[in-house]
Amino acid sequence: RRLERDKRSNAAWQMASITDTASACSGRRAHRADEKRLFVALCHLELNRMKEAEVQLALILDQGAQHPLHTEALWYTALSHLRRHDRAGYEAFLGAIPVGSARYERALKLGEKTD
Repeated sequence: RRLERDKRSNAAWQMASITDTASACSGRRAHRADEKRLFVALCHLELNRMKEAEVQLALILDQGAQHPLHTEALWYTALSHLRRHDRAGYEAFLGAIPVGSARYERALKLGEKTD
């Protein structure tokens, strides 16, 4: 039983990297298709397919700032631009992250590191 509990604990720890993103969806009525788009975009980012990721993220961003996944899409789009060495695009999307959002503090720290 302890081994099973340790396995579950380890699996939960491994999922920590996407927990922040998943929590953006909890308690809200985000569209399932947009949740899938976000996770497809994350997969593309991990595979260094920045353009494909940005296409998926743009579909979320096009729905407006009121969309529950909008801030997450801004964050990951900024990271995509940073990885492509597109400083102007990176700064534009990073600067659009709303003050007080869950990603805002991380955006500030990232901005400081890249200056």
